[in-house]
Amino acid sequence: MRKIVALPGQSILDISLLYCGDISFAWDIARTNAIPLTATFEKNTTLSIPDDMNNVAKVFKQEKVVFATGIIDDTPLDVQWLLESGYWNDAAYWNDAAIWNE
Repeated sequence: MRKIVALPGQSILDISLLYCGDISFAWDIARTNAIPLTATFEKNTTLSIPDDMNNVAKVFKQEKVVFATGIIDDTPLDVQWLLESGYWNDAAYWNDAAIWNE
């Protein structure tokens, strides 16, 4: 086993794919760390993960790939990502004269 520190927003599936190269390791990671398979981590969460690493994980490591697909819901409730005016056109694009809030 090796120890890693999860990034904010990473899930067990992220950890499994990123460090082992296959999401099939997710169950082992969850069981080893006594956490639910659906866990999403906040900062500085240390996990024990298998030593196994396939070629996918090796490429991620070599290329310094990092991802976190989980959602940490700290977005203020008053944030609007699209303004209320506008419409979807026939090509499935949002038409609005306003810009996105960031």
